[in-house]
Amino acid sequence: MAEASIERWSSSKSVALTNRDIKKPIEYLDNSYGLGLDYDFAPRTSLYLRAKRFFHQDLYYKDYRDTPTGPWKTQDFDGWFLFMEVKNFF
Repeated sequence: MAEASIERWSSSKSVALTNRDIKKPIEYLDNSYGLGLDYDFAPRTSLYLRAKRFFHQDLYYKDYRDTPTGPWKTQDFDGWFLFMEVKNFF
């Protein structure tokens, strides 16, 4: 089994929870790629294995130049998702 996905979040104004919060645009881009294996080792019992690599990019903060005094903390992250499941059907 193979999987690929792309997700885009975009909004002109974010939610401000207090008066001190500044409403700024939201620009997220999420990608993921994965492989999996399904194995039936008994008539009604199966093993499912999944490995997924994911990436999250905050496009707004990457291009935001509001304060030239220092670099912005980026909101980008990536990682691995490993999953194993045993299912028994009755």
